[in-house]
Amino acid sequence: MEKISASVALAWNIAAGEAAHLKHREIEREHIFLGICKLVDVPLSDVKEQAGLSEEAIADPQTEPGIIANCFRSAS
Repeated sequence: MEKISASVALAWNIAAGEAAHLKHREIEREHIFLGICKLVDVPLSDVKEQAGLSEEAIADPQTEPGIIANCFRSAS
């Protein structure tokens, strides 16, 4: 079994919460999209705890949340 990144696991958990909130029985692609979009809104400390990463690694714009945030900033 392949190990997934902490960001993917966190986005999946957010997607599961979105599906449950909307009373859907399954996680659908729109829930995953919302999970990815909301990933940049999650406090960095939560990502750090789940991933076991240092503060410097989380602040690095090359991490998955950093890349997503930069894409959103570029797209305005």
